[in-house]
Amino acid sequence: MKLLKGGIRQKFMVILLTGSLLPLSVAMIITYGYSKKYFKSEVVSYNQNLMYQFQFNIDSYLTGIGSGIYYPYSNSTVYSILTKKSAAKYEEYETISSFMQSIYQLSDDITTVYLENTLRNTAYLFTRNLLSIVSLDASPYLIPQQDSGSGAVILPTHDSKSSGPSKSLGAGNQKVFTFLLPLYSVPQNEYIGKIAIDVKLDTLEQVSSQMINGSDEELYLADQESGIIIFSTVSGLAGTRLSDPEAAALRGLDAPRGNLTYGKKKDSSILFYETIELLNSKWLIVKSVPVSSVYSDVNQILGIYLPTYLVFFVIALILTWNVSSRFTFPIIELTGQMKNIKYGEPYQPLILKQKDEIGMLNDTFNSMIETINALIINEYELKLSNKNAQLRMLQAQLNPHFLNNALQSLGTLALQRQAPELYSLITSLSLMMNYAMDITQTLITLDKEFEYAENYLIFQRQRFGDRLSYVLAPSEDTLGLIVPKMILQPIMENYFKHGFTKRKEGYRILASSCLEGDNLVITVENNGTNMSEEELSALEDNLKKTRTFDNDENAFGIGLINIQSRLNLYYNNNARVLVANLAPYGLRVQLILSLKEGKNNESTDY
Repeated sequence: MKLLKGGIRQKFMVILLTGSLLPLSVAMIITYGYSKKYFKSEVVSYNQNLMYQFQFNIDSYLTGIGSGIYYPYSNSTVYSILTKKSAAKYEEYETISSFMQSIYQLSDDITTVYLENTLRNTAYLFTRNLLSIVSLDASPYLIPQQDSGSGAVILPTHDSKSSGPSKSLGAGNQKVFTFLLPLYSVPQNEYIGKIAIDVKLDTLEQVSSQMINGSDEELYLADQESGIIIFSTVSGLAGTRLSDPEAAALRGLDAPRGNLTYGKKKDSSILFYETIELLNSKWLIVKSVPVSSVYSDVNQILGIYLPTYLVFFVIALILTWNVSSRFTFPIIELTGQMKNIKYGEPYQPLILKQKDEIGMLNDTFNSMIETINALIINEYELKLSNKNAQLRMLQAQLNPHFLNNALQSLGTLALQRQAPELYSLITSLSLMMNYAMDITQTLITLDKEFEYAENYLIFQRQRFGDRLSYVLAPSEDTLGLIVPKMILQPIMENYFKHGFTKRKEGYRILASSCLEGDNLVITVENNGTNMSEEELSALEDNLKKTRTFDNDENAFGIGLINIQSRLNLYYNNNARVLVANLAPYGLRVQLILSLKEGKNNESTDY
């Protein structure tokens, strides 16, 4: 609403532009918001369907291959061979070869089948339809480190050469993942070896590529409990764990499928997930789609709308300026004439040829100014008469020199009666009266203000004796600064009038001054009573009203309100009076005076 606080031309332009551009802007914002919501719902629906089909295919594919690691238990002949400690016979080799070939043919993606028999210290490697038999001591098959426990696991994607058999048979290196199952005798439950199946990524990569629509989308298969990534379309991600926040978000999922938004607002992504039961564990198929790509089409539409909107805005601005200038020019000229009169400049009547309401207003204004000029002359003559009357009244008032002479006589009498303390008090009183009654000086240096405050405290010390202690500690670099007169003593007087209370340690007053940046800070502290929260709040409200000259007459008092009012006059409303309680008791009053707004650059007689 600040725009409506300017001139009439500005208001007129704002109203015209608002009426023309606001409906268009609102329509554009609503369209943009609805488009974002629509495109997001479409992307979510599309990816959920895609993930469901992918989950079905992958589940069937992995279940079919994973069943091969349980063949040793379903083939009684092979199981009998594995549980015997006697040396192997030739016909047993044929049985093992046929058995491993049956597993090898489960999928074209199987590269190696590995069977280990610890009772005979023998390892069987089947790859490229060839069986290789080696001693366990010389077995080149190195399973990547993975704690499989006693159950079947899937080892994350790794190089086939790192697991050995391809290397031993001269096969090329390629990326594979491994089904692994430790074998135990039944019912003895003794470890007799393990079986592993290496599977290349051709089918997974082919099916996954159909799931990815852009380079910024990701797809991975991970163990829901451990967070280990088995396969990923992002190079180097397989074998690692999900980040802690992401793993925590996915681990707590109860629904078999769905989506969630993950990450910070700027870099957030929508995670679509499907769960599958595989090898007695829950696995997650997760597709990550950046939110920015979801709204890419919407942003393209916005890229078309926005330039059109800007062109329309420029056209509307030009038309509005021309229309508003035509209607507001006479009003602005008339306002300028009013300002000239306000600042005392000679008035030149404005002549307008318009015969409408604005022309009538101008003619009326010219006539009014002529009437005002006549009234000003009469008012000036009346003020001259009043000043003469006031001067005669002032001359009839009591001459302050009479009081000074009386005090000097009393001081002389005190010395004659050998009463030095009384003489000191009379002298202090004389100095205070001269200071307070000198109406020719409204501004004074800070050191003289502190001297006046000290004279006041000398009087109070005569009253309270040694129980009253005070410290006046003005900073040396502030003593020559010019401030309004009578700003320290009223604060101290408030202590004796309103905050005074008996203390075992006596009564203390501390006054100091310092420079803080472009401000002069004067602080007065005492050990009197605290103010209640209600009293402090009421005082702050009155001080605030005084700073803005927004209060009525009854809000102005003598004390702090009076000080605030006078400071406003001298510092152009850039001075503050702050009041705060001290712990455990006492009060602090601070005067913060702006040196930029003060009178320190003006000459003063003092």
